[in-house]
Amino acid sequence: MRWSPKRPKIGPLGGFKETDLFEYREFGEHLAKLIGSLEDHPVLVLDGRWGSGKTTFADQLAGVLRKDGHAVAYFDAFAVDHHKDPFLALVEEVHCLATEADVKSDSDALHRFTTATVAVVKELGLTTIEAAVPVAGPLLRLAIEAGSKEEESLLETWLQEAAARKKAIVEFRERLEEVAKALAASTTTNDQGSATHSGPAMDIRPRLVFIVDELDRCRPTFALSLLERIKHVFGVEGVTFVLVANLEELGKSVLKVYGDVDETRYLEKFFEIVVRLPEGDRLGHNMKVSRYIHHLSRQLHFPKNELYSQRCIDYLCAIAAPENLSLRTLEHTMRSALVLAPSAPPYMVALLPIVRVTRPELFAKIARGRQDLFTDSEKGDLIALANRIGSEDEGDTVFSQLQPNSELSYFARLLEQYRVR
Repeated sequence: MRWSPKRPKIGPLGGFKETDLFEYREFGEHLAKLIGSLEDHPVLVLDGRWGSGKTTFADQLAGVLRKDGHAVAYFDAFAVDHHKDPFLALVEEVHCLATEADVKSDSDALHRFTTATVAVVKELGLTTIEAAVPVAGPLLRLAIEAGSKEEESLLETWLQEAAARKKAIVEFRERLEEVAKALAASTTTNDQGSATHSGPAMDIRPRLVFIVDELDRCRPTFALSLLERIKHVFGVEGVTFVLVANLEELGKSVLKVYGDVDETRYLEKFFEIVVRLPEGDRLGHNMKVSRYIHHLSRQLHFPKNELYSQRCIDYLCAIAAPENLSLRTLEHTMRSALVLAPSAPPYMVALLPIVRVTRPELFAKIARGRQDLFTDSEKGDLIALANRIGSEDEGDTVFSQLQPNSELSYFARLLEQYRVR
Protein backbone atom coordinates (compact mmCIF):
# COMPACT_ATOMS: atom_id res chain seq x y z
CA MET A 1 0.00 0.00 0.00
CA ARG A 2 0.92 3.66 -0.43
CA TRP A 3 -0.15 6.40 1.97
CA SER A 4 -0.28 9.26 -0.54
CA PRO A 5 -1.00 9.35 -4.28
CA LYS A 6 1.78 10.35 -6.61
CA ARG A 7 1.53 13.88 -7.93
CA PRO A 8 0.78 13.86 -11.67
CA LYS A 9 3.91 14.26 -13.78
CA ILE A 10 3.17 17.25 -15.96
CA GLY A 11 6.07 18.42 -18.10
CA PRO A 12 6.62 22.06 -19.10
CA LEU A 13 4.68 21.45 -22.32
CA GLY A 14 2.53 18.59 -21.05
CA GLY A 15 -0.75 20.47 -20.80
CA PHE A 16 -3.67 18.11 -20.27
CA LYS A 17 -2.12 15.20 -22.16
CA GLU A 18 -2.43 11.93 -20.18
CA THR A 19 -3.32 13.75 -16.93
CA ASP A 20 -6.81 15.07 -17.69
CA LEU A 21 -8.63 12.92 -15.12
CA PHE A 22 -11.59 15.30 -14.86
CA GLU A 23 -11.78 16.31 -18.53
CA TYR A 24 -10.80 19.95 -18.03
CA ARG A 25 -8.92 20.19 -21.32
CA GLU A 26 -11.60 22.06 -23.25
CA PHE A 27 -12.07 24.58 -20.46
CA GLY A 28 -8.31 24.99 -19.96
CA GLU A 29 -7.66 25.62 -23.63
CA HIS A 30 -10.49 28.15 -23.72
CA LEU A 31 -8.94 29.98 -20.76
CA ALA A 32 -5.52 29.97 -22.43
CA LYS A 33 -7.11 31.37 -25.59
CA LEU A 34 -8.79 34.13 -23.57
CA ILE A 35 -5.49 35.08 -21.90
CA GLY A 36 -3.73 35.15 -25.26
CA SER A 37 -6.37 37.38 -26.86
CA LEU A 38 -6.35 40.11 -24.18
CA GLU A 39 -4.88 43.42 -25.29
CA ASP A 40 -4.39 44.81 -21.77
CA HIS A 41 -3.15 43.08 -18.61
CA PRO A 42 -5.97 42.23 -16.22
CA VAL A 43 -5.24 40.05 -13.20
CA LEU A 44 -7.12 36.74 -13.14
CA VAL A 45 -7.98 34.61 -10.11
CA LEU A 46 -8.50 30.86 -10.32
CA ASP A 47 -10.84 30.52 -7.35
CA GLY A 48 -11.77 27.28 -5.63
CA ARG A 49 -11.90 25.70 -2.23
CA TRP A 50 -8.86 24.03 -0.75
CA GLY A 51 -8.21 20.60 -2.18
CA SER A 52 -10.27 21.11 -5.33
CA GLY A 53 -7.43 20.46 -7.79
CA LYS A 54 -6.46 24.07 -8.62
CA THR A 55 -2.70 23.46 -8.53
CA THR A 56 -2.86 20.51 -10.93
CA PHE A 57 -5.07 22.52 -13.28
CA ALA A 58 -2.63 25.46 -13.08
CA ASP A 59 0.25 23.14 -14.08
CA GLN A 60 -1.79 21.86 -17.02
CA LEU A 61 -2.77 25.39 -18.04
CA ALA A 62 0.88 26.45 -17.94
CA GLY A 63 1.74 23.83 -20.54
CA VAL A 64 -1.03 25.02 -22.87
CA LEU A 65 0.11 28.64 -22.47
CA ARG A 66 3.71 27.73 -23.29
CA LYS A 67 2.59 25.86 -26.40
CA ASP A 68 0.65 28.95 -27.42
CA GLY A 69 3.85 30.99 -27.34
CA HIS A 70 3.70 32.58 -23.89
CA ALA A 71 6.55 32.69 -21.39
CA VAL A 72 5.23 31.24 -18.12
CA ALA A 73 6.62 31.69 -14.62
CA TYR A 74 5.24 29.48 -11.85
CA PHE A 75 5.50 31.19 -8.46
CA ASP A 76 4.77 29.28 -5.24
CA ALA A 77 3.92 32.13 -2.86
CA PHE A 78 3.73 29.90 0.20
CA ALA A 79 7.27 28.63 -0.40
CA VAL A 80 8.72 32.14 -0.11
CA ASP A 81 6.46 33.76 2.47
CA HIS A 82 9.28 33.64 5.03
CA HIS A 83 10.65 36.71 3.22
CA LYS A 84 9.60 40.07 4.59
CA ASP A 85 8.81 41.47 1.16
CA PRO A 86 7.85 39.60 -2.05
CA PHE A 87 9.52 42.05 -4.44
CA LEU A 88 12.84 40.24 -4.85
CA ALA A 89 11.17 36.81 -5.00
CA LEU A 90 9.09 37.98 -7.98
CA VAL A 91 12.13 39.57 -9.61
CA GLU A 92 14.06 36.34 -9.20
CA GLU A 93 11.42 34.45 -11.19
CA VAL A 94 11.62 36.95 -14.04
CA HIS A 95 15.41 36.88 -14.05
CA CYS A 96 15.58 33.06 -14.03
CA LEU A 97 13.08 32.81 -16.85
CA ALA A 98 14.92 35.42 -18.93
CA THR A 99 18.27 33.75 -18.29
CA GLU A 100 16.92 30.33 -19.34
CA ALA A 101 15.48 31.88 -22.49
CA ASP A 102 18.85 33.54 -23.13
CA VAL A 103 17.18 36.94 -23.56
CA LYS A 104 20.51 38.69 -23.01
CA SER A 105 21.87 37.27 -26.27
CA ASP A 106 19.24 39.08 -28.33
CA SER A 107 19.02 42.37 -26.47
CA ASP A 108 20.27 44.33 -23.49
CA ALA A 109 16.84 44.14 -21.84
CA LEU A 110 17.90 41.83 -19.02
CA HIS A 111 20.88 44.00 -18.08
CA ARG A 112 18.70 47.12 -17.99
CA PHE A 113 16.10 45.24 -15.95
CA THR A 114 18.77 44.16 -13.44
CA THR A 115 20.04 47.72 -13.14
CA ALA A 116 16.51 49.01 -12.56
CA THR A 117 15.95 46.30 -9.94
CA VAL A 118 19.06 47.36 -8.02
CA ALA A 119 17.79 50.94 -8.02
CA VAL A 120 14.39 49.91 -6.65
CA VAL A 121 15.93 47.74 -3.95
CA LYS A 122 18.18 50.61 -2.93
CA GLU A 123 15.39 53.15 -2.81
CA LEU A 124 12.82 50.93 -1.14
CA GLY A 125 15.14 49.20 1.25
CA LEU A 126 12.58 46.46 0.58
CA THR A 127 10.22 47.87 3.24
CA THR A 128 10.77 51.62 3.47
CA ILE A 129 7.95 52.44 1.09
CA GLU A 130 5.43 51.18 3.64
CA ALA A 131 7.26 52.75 6.58
CA ALA A 132 7.57 56.17 4.95
CA VAL A 133 3.86 56.80 4.45
CA PRO A 134 2.84 57.08 8.12
CA VAL A 135 6.00 59.07 8.89
CA ALA A 136 5.15 61.80 6.39
CA GLY A 137 2.06 62.97 8.31
CA PRO A 138 3.79 63.61 11.69
CA LEU A 139 6.75 65.27 9.98
CA LEU A 140 4.50 67.59 8.03
CA ARG A 141 2.50 68.47 11.13
CA LEU A 142 5.62 69.20 13.19
CA ALA A 143 7.11 71.30 10.44
CA ILE A 144 3.95 73.41 10.12
CA GLU A 145 3.14 73.74 13.81
CA ALA A 146 6.62 74.16 15.27
CA GLY A 147 8.34 75.71 12.32
CA SER A 148 11.38 73.65 13.24
CA LYS A 149 14.26 73.90 10.81
CA GLU A 150 15.32 70.40 11.82
CA GLU A 151 11.89 68.96 11.04
CA GLU A 152 11.73 70.90 7.79
CA SER A 153 15.04 69.35 6.83
CA LEU A 154 13.76 65.86 7.67
CA LEU A 155 10.64 66.46 5.61
CA GLU A 156 12.63 67.80 2.68
CA THR A 157 14.88 64.72 2.81
CA TRP A 158 11.89 62.42 2.92
CA LEU A 159 10.28 64.16 -0.07
CA GLN A 160 13.50 63.89 -2.06
CA GLU A 161 13.70 60.19 -1.23
CA ALA A 162 10.04 59.75 -2.21
CA ALA A 163 10.77 61.28 -5.60
CA ALA A 164 13.71 58.92 -6.06
CA ARG A 165 11.53 55.95 -5.12
CA LYS A 166 8.89 56.97 -7.61
CA LYS A 167 11.45 57.40 -10.36
CA ALA A 168 13.03 54.04 -9.60
CA ILE A 169 9.67 52.24 -9.74
CA VAL A 170 8.73 53.92 -13.02
CA GLU A 171 12.07 52.87 -14.49
CA PHE A 172 11.62 49.33 -13.18
CA ARG A 173 8.16 49.02 -14.72
CA GLU A 174 9.49 50.15 -18.09
CA ARG A 175 12.33 47.63 -17.96
CA LEU A 176 9.99 44.84 -16.86
CA GLU A 177 7.77 45.55 -19.85
CA GLU A 178 10.85 45.43 -22.05
CA VAL A 179 11.94 42.05 -20.64
CA ALA A 180 8.40 40.67 -21.03
CA LYS A 181 8.43 41.59 -24.72
CA ALA A 182 11.85 40.03 -25.21
CA LEU A 183 10.71 36.85 -23.42
CA ALA A 184 7.56 36.61 -25.53
CA ALA A 185 9.56 37.12 -28.72
CA SER A 186 12.05 34.45 -27.66
CA THR A 187 9.31 31.98 -26.75
CA THR A 188 7.40 32.59 -29.99
CA THR A 189 10.55 31.96 -31.99
CA ASN A 190 11.22 28.68 -30.18
CA ASP A 191 7.62 27.42 -30.32
CA GLN A 192 6.44 28.46 -33.77
CA GLY A 193 3.60 26.31 -34.97
CA SER A 194 2.96 24.67 -31.61
CA ALA A 195 -0.39 26.27 -30.81
CA THR A 196 -2.71 23.77 -29.19
CA HIS A 197 -6.07 24.83 -30.57
CA SER A 198 -7.76 23.66 -33.71
CA GLY A 199 -10.10 25.73 -35.80
CA PRO A 200 -9.63 29.28 -37.12
CA ALA A 201 -6.29 30.98 -36.57
CA MET A 202 -6.17 32.85 -33.26
CA ASP A 203 -4.91 36.35 -32.64
CA ILE A 204 -2.53 35.39 -29.84
CA ARG A 205 -0.50 38.11 -28.17
CA PRO A 206 2.46 36.35 -26.53
CA ARG A 207 3.26 37.64 -23.07
CA LEU A 208 4.81 36.77 -19.74
CA VAL A 209 2.23 34.93 -17.65
CA PHE A 210 2.85 34.73 -13.90
CA ILE A 211 0.97 31.87 -12.23
CA VAL A 212 0.99 32.66 -8.50
CA ASP A 213 -0.05 29.60 -6.51
CA GLU A 214 -0.83 29.04 -2.80
CA LEU A 215 -1.50 32.73 -2.17
CA ASP A 216 -4.23 31.93 0.35
CA ARG A 217 -1.85 29.85 2.49
CA CYS A 218 0.66 32.66 3.05
CA ARG A 219 1.06 34.83 6.12
CA PRO A 220 -1.69 37.46 5.86
CA THR A 221 0.75 40.39 5.73
CA PHE A 222 2.86 38.70 3.04
CA ALA A 223 -0.20 37.79 0.93
CA LEU A 224 -1.50 41.35 0.94
CA SER A 225 1.97 42.78 0.30
CA LEU A 226 2.25 40.47 -2.71
CA LEU A 227 -1.07 41.73 -4.07
CA GLU A 228 0.11 45.32 -3.63
CA ARG A 229 3.39 44.63 -5.43
CA ILE A 230 1.58 42.95 -8.31
CA LYS A 231 -0.82 45.84 -8.75
CA HIS A 232 1.49 48.81 -8.23
CA VAL A 233 4.88 47.53 -9.42
CA PHE A 234 4.51 44.47 -11.67
CA GLY A 235 1.25 45.34 -13.42
CA VAL A 236 2.59 46.37 -16.83
CA GLU A 237 1.75 45.73 -20.46
CA GLY A 238 2.87 42.31 -21.58
CA VAL A 239 2.60 40.74 -18.11
CA THR A 240 -0.49 38.81 -17.00
CA PHE A 241 -0.98 37.40 -13.50
CA VAL A 242 -3.09 34.34 -12.74
CA LEU A 243 -3.60 34.06 -8.97
CA VAL A 244 -4.48 30.56 -7.73
CA ALA A 245 -6.36 30.96 -4.46
CA ASN A 246 -9.45 30.35 -2.40
CA LEU A 247 -10.93 33.85 -2.25
CA GLU A 248 -12.89 33.05 0.89
CA GLU A 249 -9.68 32.09 2.72
CA LEU A 250 -7.81 35.06 1.24
CA GLY A 251 -10.55 37.31 2.61
CA LYS A 252 -9.68 36.05 6.08
CA SER A 253 -6.18 37.45 5.58
CA VAL A 254 -7.71 40.85 4.90
CA LEU A 255 -9.76 40.65 8.10
CA LYS A 256 -6.70 39.54 10.05
CA VAL A 257 -4.69 42.57 8.94
CA TYR A 258 -7.35 45.29 8.70
CA GLY A 259 -10.05 44.14 11.09
CA ASP A 260 -13.73 44.80 10.41
CA VAL A 261 -13.70 45.72 6.70
CA ASP A 262 -15.54 44.54 3.61
CA GLU A 263 -12.93 42.00 2.58
CA THR A 264 -14.66 41.17 -0.71
CA ARG A 265 -14.64 44.76 -1.94
CA TYR A 266 -11.06 45.21 -0.74
CA LEU A 267 -9.82 42.21 -2.74
CA GLU A 268 -11.73 43.23 -5.86
CA LYS A 269 -9.36 46.14 -6.45
CA PHE A 270 -6.56 43.66 -7.15
CA PHE A 271 -8.14 41.57 -9.92
CA GLU A 272 -10.57 41.86 -12.80
CA ILE A 273 -11.49 38.29 -13.77
CA VAL A 274 -12.50 35.40 -11.48
CA VAL A 275 -12.34 31.89 -12.97
CA ARG A 276 -13.73 28.74 -11.36
CA LEU A 277 -13.18 25.14 -12.34
CA PRO A 278 -16.23 23.58 -14.01
CA GLU A 279 -18.33 21.65 -11.49
CA GLY A 280 -21.04 20.51 -13.84
CA ASP A 281 -24.37 19.09 -12.73
CA ARG A 282 -24.93 16.46 -10.04
CA LEU A 283 -24.26 13.65 -12.53
CA GLY A 284 -20.99 15.31 -13.51
CA HIS A 285 -20.02 15.76 -9.87
CA ASN A 286 -20.75 12.12 -9.06
CA MET A 287 -18.61 11.06 -12.00
CA LYS A 288 -15.75 13.28 -10.77
CA VAL A 289 -15.92 11.72 -7.30
CA SER A 290 -16.06 8.20 -8.73
CA ARG A 291 -13.11 8.81 -11.03
CA TYR A 292 -10.97 10.19 -8.23
CA ILE A 293 -11.78 7.37 -5.81
CA HIS A 294 -10.90 4.79 -8.47
CA HIS A 295 -7.73 6.77 -9.27
CA LEU A 296 -6.77 6.79 -5.59
CA SER A 297 -7.46 3.08 -5.22
CA ARG A 298 -4.95 2.41 -8.01
CA GLN A 299 -2.42 4.90 -6.68
CA LEU A 300 -2.61 3.64 -3.10
CA HIS A 301 -2.62 -0.04 -4.12
CA PHE A 302 -5.79 -0.86 -2.24
CA PRO A 303 -5.24 -4.21 -0.49
CA LYS A 304 -6.76 -7.69 -0.49
CA ASN A 305 -8.32 -9.53 -3.38
CA GLU A 306 -9.93 -7.90 -6.39
CA LEU A 307 -13.53 -8.65 -5.37
CA TYR A 308 -13.04 -7.22 -1.86
CA SER A 309 -11.38 -4.08 -3.18
CA GLN A 310 -14.04 -3.52 -5.83
CA ARG A 311 -16.84 -3.76 -3.25
CA CYS A 312 -15.04 -1.26 -0.99
CA ILE A 313 -14.55 1.16 -3.88
CA ASP A 314 -18.15 0.82 -5.09
CA TYR A 315 -19.45 1.51 -1.56
CA LEU A 316 -17.12 4.49 -1.14
CA CYS A 317 -18.34 6.00 -4.40
CA ALA A 318 -21.99 5.45 -3.47
CA ILE A 319 -21.66 7.13 -0.06
CA ALA A 320 -19.20 9.90 -0.97
CA ALA A 321 -20.81 11.20 -4.18
CA PRO A 322 -23.67 13.16 -2.54
CA GLU A 323 -21.40 14.58 0.20
CA ASN A 324 -19.70 17.31 -1.90
CA LEU A 325 -16.25 16.40 -0.59
CA SER A 326 -13.13 18.11 -1.92
CA LEU A 327 -10.48 16.03 -3.66
CA ARG A 328 -8.17 16.46 -0.67
CA THR A 329 -10.91 15.30 1.71
CA LEU A 330 -11.41 12.25 -0.50
CA GLU A 331 -7.70 11.53 -0.06
CA HIS A 332 -8.07 11.69 3.73
CA THR A 333 -11.10 9.39 3.48
CA MET A 334 -9.18 6.85 1.41
CA ARG A 335 -6.35 6.85 3.97
CA SER A 336 -8.85 6.02 6.71
CA ALA A 337 -10.19 3.26 4.48
CA LEU A 338 -6.65 1.89 4.17
CA VAL A 339 -6.45 1.68 7.98
CA LEU A 340 -9.58 -0.48 8.09
CA ALA A 341 -9.05 -2.49 4.92
CA PRO A 342 -6.82 -5.23 6.38
CA SER A 343 -9.63 -6.58 8.56
CA ALA A 344 -12.99 -4.73 8.30
CA PRO A 345 -15.95 -5.73 6.11
CA PRO A 346 -16.30 -3.64 2.91
CA TYR A 347 -19.33 -1.63 4.06
CA MET A 348 -17.48 -0.52 7.22
CA VAL A 349 -14.39 0.40 5.17
CA ALA A 350 -16.61 2.77 3.20
CA LEU A 351 -19.09 4.00 5.81
CA LEU A 352 -16.93 4.77 8.85
CA PRO A 353 -14.26 6.97 7.15
CA ILE A 354 -16.90 9.15 5.49
CA VAL A 355 -18.96 9.50 8.66
CA ARG A 356 -15.79 10.42 10.54
CA VAL A 357 -14.95 13.20 8.05
CA THR A 358 -18.43 14.61 7.52
CA ARG A 359 -20.17 13.94 10.86
CA PRO A 360 -17.58 13.66 13.65
CA GLU A 361 -20.16 13.78 16.47
CA LEU A 362 -22.14 10.98 14.88
CA PHE A 363 -18.94 8.97 14.44
CA ALA A 364 -18.11 9.37 18.14
CA LYS A 365 -21.51 7.95 19.07
CA ILE A 366 -20.98 4.97 16.74
CA ALA A 367 -17.70 4.28 18.53
CA ARG A 368 -19.51 4.27 21.89
CA GLY A 369 -22.08 1.87 20.44
CA ARG A 370 -25.19 2.97 22.31
CA GLN A 371 -28.42 3.40 20.40
CA ASP A 372 -29.95 5.53 23.16
CA LEU A 373 -27.37 8.28 22.50
CA PHE A 374 -28.74 8.96 19.03
CA THR A 375 -31.35 11.60 18.31
CA ASP A 376 -34.07 10.72 15.80
CA SER A 377 -32.35 13.01 13.29
CA GLU A 378 -28.98 11.30 13.76
CA LYS A 379 -30.57 7.88 13.51
CA GLY A 380 -32.25 8.86 10.25
CA ASP A 381 -29.00 10.32 8.92
CA LEU A 382 -27.01 7.17 9.65
CA ILE A 383 -29.67 4.93 8.14
CA ALA A 384 -29.80 7.11 5.01
CA LEU A 385 -26.00 6.93 4.63
CA ALA A 386 -25.99 3.16 5.01
CA ASN A 387 -28.87 2.75 2.57
CA ARG A 388 -26.69 4.24 -0.20
CA ILE A 389 -24.66 1.04 -0.31
CA GLY A 390 -27.47 -1.47 -0.44
CA SER A 391 -31.20 -2.00 -0.09
CA GLU A 392 -33.52 0.22 1.93
CA ASP A 393 -33.10 -2.25 4.81
CA GLU A 394 -29.33 -1.80 4.93
CA GLY A 395 -29.49 1.22 7.22
CA ASP A 396 -31.73 -0.52 9.75
CA THR A 397 -29.33 -3.46 9.78
CA VAL A 398 -26.39 -1.15 10.48
CA PHE A 399 -28.24 0.67 13.23
CA SER A 400 -29.24 -2.58 14.88
CA GLN A 401 -25.54 -3.42 15.25
CA LEU A 402 -24.88 -0.41 17.49
CA GLN A 403 -23.76 -2.12 20.66
CA PRO A 404 -20.61 -1.37 22.69
CA ASN A 405 -19.19 -4.79 21.82
CA SER A 406 -20.35 -4.86 18.20
CA GLU A 407 -18.00 -5.17 15.24
CA LEU A 408 -19.13 -1.76 13.90
CA SER A 409 -18.26 0.00 17.17
CA TYR A 410 -14.99 -1.90 17.44
CA PHE A 411 -13.76 -0.69 14.05
CA ALA A 412 -14.94 2.86 14.80
CA ARG A 413 -12.87 2.82 18.00
CA LEU A 414 -9.94 1.37 16.07
CA LEU A 415 -10.13 4.19 13.53
CA GLU A 416 -10.24 6.74 16.37
CA GLN A 417 -6.71 5.68 17.29
CA TYR A 418 -5.40 7.06 14.01
CA ARG A 419 -5.25 10.74 13.18
CA VAL A 420 -5.26 10.53 9.40
CA ARG A 421 -4.09 13.49 7.29
